[in-house]
Amino acid sequence: MGSELRRLGWLPALLIVGAGVIAAFTSLQALGGDSAAAPQQVAAPLPAKPAHAPTPVVATESARPHPQVVEPPAGGSASADNQLPVEATPAQPTAAPARRRASTPSLRKAVGRKIMTAFNGTAPSPALLARVRRGEVGGIILFGGNVSANLGSAIAALQRAARAGGNPPLLIATDQEGGEVRRIPNAPPATAPASMTSTNAAAQGSGTGNALARLGINVDLAPVADVNHGSFLGDRSFGSSPAKVGAAACRFASGLEGAGVHATLKHFPGLGRTTRNTDLGAVSVGASGQALGVDLAAYAQ
Repeated sequence: MGSELRRLGWLPALLIVGAGVIAAFTSLQALGGDSAAAPQQVAAPLPAKPAHAPTPVVATESARPHPQVVEPPAGGSASADNQLPVEATPAQPTAAPARRRASTPSLRKAVGRKIMTAFNGTAPSPALLARVRRGEVGGIILFGGNVSANLGSAIAALQRAARAGGNPPLLIATDQEGGEVRRIPNAPPATAPASMTSTNAAAQGSGTGNALARLGINVDLAPVADVNHGSFLGDRSFGSSPAKVGAAACRFASGLEGAGVHATLKHFPGLGRTTRNTDLGAVSVGASGQALGVDLAAYAQ
């Protein structure tokens, strides 16, 4: 072999030896790969297990010991019927996405939910109930002329119409600030906001919220959070101190919400600096941004 390589010359001899080494290395790799794959191709018999031994679990798509559970559809609860592995979701979609798509409102209903309307008399008309069923109304505002001994029944009829059309519950709102601004005259708060303090405002809000909730009213268009600088609001404001107004308004609102009634801080911005009633005409507020920022203490809180 050595004499034959010398006759060929060192360079061709080197190439032949290198090719032989590469071929040998490749053969070894092929043998190693076949031997590593052998256990997967040939199933060896398993030794017998005692009766109490746990059954082995094979991690495959068809058998998972503790599958991850997809979130159940809205309004439902997790049960054995809807516990699907997350990995199976793309191949076997659950009912949740379809239900969400079905609940997406039409443009007409989406616009209707933004509308809060009033009505005449002490009972909603058939035409208004039909609009509610069609989802063309999102809320009702109650004024003094709507209030009677049958107010609770009127509100219940409106909510039944909303349910009948598959719509969300209506927002039922009224102005129950306290003192002279009370659409429900026999409900609290009898005390005007100017006479409330940050100490008792929460209790006043809670009492108001409970009274409204019993009637089915779920939004109070109160409290007034304007700082009074001699405006037409008078005793509807909690006072002329931004700190007092902020504390009392927020506590009144907390009392309402604790009773399940939404609060509405109003009349942002700067109404406490106007001398003319904004219900009767347009009013301009000429205060600086810095002055208005101080007056917005309740909103900052």
